[in-house]
Amino acid sequence: MVCGLSFGGTVHFCRAQSGTNVSYIIGSDTTWTQANSPYNFTGNVLVNNGVTLTIGADATVNLNNYYLEDNGSLIIQPGANITIGLIGNGIEVNGVLSAIGTTVNPIYINGNVQNHIFFAFYSALTFSPSSAGWNQQTNSGSIVENVVVTNTEFEVSSGVEISNSAFLSGALTLINGSPTILNDSITTGLGVIGGSPVISNNTITGGLSISAGSGIVADNIISGLSLNDAYGSPDSTLIERNLISNSSIGISCAIQSSVDSEVAIENNTVTNNAVGIQIETPNAPAIFNNNIYGNTLNAKLSGQASSEINLADNWWGTTDHQAINQTIYDFKNDFTVGTVDFVPFLSASNPEALPNPNAPIPTPAPTPMPTPSPTATPTPTPTPSTSPSPPPPITQSQQLISSLPTVGAIIILIMGVAIVAFALGKRIVQGQPPK
Repeated sequence: MVCGLSFGGTVHFCRAQSGTNVSYIIGSDTTWTQANSPYNFTGNVLVNNGVTLTIGADATVNLNNYYLEDNGSLIIQPGANITIGLIGNGIEVNGVLSAIGTTVNPIYINGNVQNHIFFAFYSALTFSPSSAGWNQQTNSGSIVENVVVTNTEFEVSSGVEISNSAFLSGALTLINGSPTILNDSITTGLGVIGGSPVISNNTITGGLSISAGSGIVADNIISGLSLNDAYGSPDSTLIERNLISNSSIGISCAIQSSVDSEVAIENNTVTNNAVGIQIETPNAPAIFNNNIYGNTLNAKLSGQASSEINLADNWWGTTDHQAINQTIYDFKNDFTVGTVDFVPFLSASNPEALPNPNAPIPTPAPTPMPTPSPTATPTPTPTPSTSPSPPPPITQSQQLISSLPTVGAIIILIMGVAIVAFALGKRIVQGQPPK
């Protein structure tokens, strides 16, 4: 084994036949090569301000139970394979991270998972609020492109661009940042808490949860979208031209506050779900010019949705008023909830209500509440029947759906406790105090 010394006399690295052991502060530009792989962490590693660490093409890095803190620049080249331990912030980016793979030679970021009854802890890669965002004009800043992610949570609080990547397991969470999430395959689920992200042209099979913010969600294929203001901040997200399908609930809305909550859901197709749109509070967002059809129930009121909910100016798959009414679960089915006003409705399917992969990448901007399109065809309201229409048969799966708000509250409480515990344990590694 051959060991070298750092500038201050501390052990800088040790090279053995099995690779290179690393545990030090990187004070000058450094490259880790495939030839000297694997790089095995035997302690924590810090990239100093103004310094660049390059993980070379096809190099292998094992963080084990230590972390890599990037205060300078971290460049990861195609084919690099990085494994992160289950320690909280396995990689923390406070400066710049440029991880650009290729289609034929992507970068691999692998983590570990610890499963619990209701949730799982994953290895983490964190973009702190101080990390540099991506600048399209100068081609500089933090970017993740053509990366395959397994058992790792990406926590993003900056303006990084994440594109053409695959999130196979773990989580992707956006917290009060302005990232661009573009052309990704996300099977892990995507969570948004505040900020103004742009989420465009992705396939999100793990579901999308938006708790606050003023971002744009456009031209995606999504399996289940939920909207709420659980963190006490207003939600004014624009949701347009998405295909939302293959979920127990296509769109779930649980916005508690009517103050400054200006979500707009327009020009989307919601189909092939058990419930197309479920409203759980009196404060429904603006929902218009959508195609909502082919669901077991196209719309459902539940929980605290005890007032009249406006779902006019949408296409329901037919112009038969009674047929539309039979696909909507409201006061006529449950006397504890309100009614759905779906008149006038569109007289034909909206051809603009599908993802457009050729649309320009949207730019978040404060937008006044949109008004319904004048193309909607007013439909006379027939004289109501003296007795309510009989509800459609409730299947076992729909009974389960109706119980989701209560179950969801329990799960949210448990997850909240777990997240706090997880945060307290971050970086308490092998007896070291948290940073």
